[in-house]
Amino acid sequence: MKCKQGLAAQEATIGVLETQGVIPDIVTMAKGIGNGLPLGAVVTTPEIAQVMAQKIQFNTFGGNPVCSAGGLEVLRVIDQEKRQEHCASVGSHLIGRLRELQRSHD
Repeated sequence: MKCKQGLAAQEATIGVLETQGVIPDIVTMAKGIGNGLPLGAVVTTPEIAQVMAQKIQFNTFGGNPVCSAGGLEVLRVIDQEKRQEHCASVGSHLIGRLRELQRSHD
């Protein structure tokens, strides 16, 4: 379950992968992480990143100072406003209410 808050939602999704015992080699993110700015990201292990950095370009946007600054600001707001914690709280509440609804229809 994820609360749709751009990067906060992406990070919450990564947390879901961890709770399910899934350890991906590479996770890609785009669109919502720039809050409307064209921005993409790749999360991987240091070993894989080292090899990939020498071989390929990670996204179609190519990166630029304006979008990079926007991405940093998105991260700052997510941290400052505790958006990840909010997403976890809203998601937990929703799951709880859905379970109540399920029990009432068993």
